[in-house]
Amino acid sequence: MEKKDEHIVPADELNRRFIRNMDWNLLKIFNEIVRNDGITNAARELSRQQPSISSARKRLEEYLDRVLCERGPAGFALTDHGQRLFEICEKLDELINTLQPEFDDLSCPSSEFFGILRCFRNGGSGSVSV
Repeated sequence: MEKKDEHIVPADELNRRFIRNMDWNLLKIFNEIVRNDGITNAARELSRQQPSISSARKRLEEYLDRVLCERGPAGFALTDHGQRLFEICEKLDELINTLQPEFDDLSCPSSEFFGILRCFRNGGSGSVSV
């Protein structure tokens, strides 16, 4: 009987680990860069410093091992990978926005329970006002 190499991980498992370990804030920042036509405007929109936004974009590109946007004479432009990721980010944003009303409809028996619910999982996080 042939012994399998225990260190070989199937491709679908690698993809699940890849997504599970992603920093979702990087996607949010990338989405804002595209929506605001560049890093400077995205930094202003997110109330953050321009270098932190630029650094987040670079980290996302390194994590995905893809160039997502380029600067040229005409300004900021998405690559094909960047355009595809932006489309996915827009869908994710839409799904997240549909979650907000679900929490708004929850009624609490006491006014003691309100604030921001923060969820953390494998390095990623998100928040919903409750």
